[in-house]
Amino acid sequence: MRPETLPENRDRFDRDWCHDYVVAHGEGRPTEEAYELAEKLYRNGDSYADIAFEVVARGMTIDSEVES
Repeated sequence: MRPETLPENRDRFDRDWCHDYVVAHGEGRPTEEAYELAEKLYRNGDSYADIAFEVVARGMTIDSEVES
């Protein structure tokens, strides 16, 4: 079991983990609004994988190549 999924660690949302999961989907990095949603979902018990899926599905990412 991953440390972040242990009950005693559920209050420790990790933006870096969230970023890595979202970027792994190949759709860019999360927006600030995505991080706000992600923290809410995390507090409600969602995994980083589920959060990343939700963020990407809602289009809450910034494509680094387009931004440059």
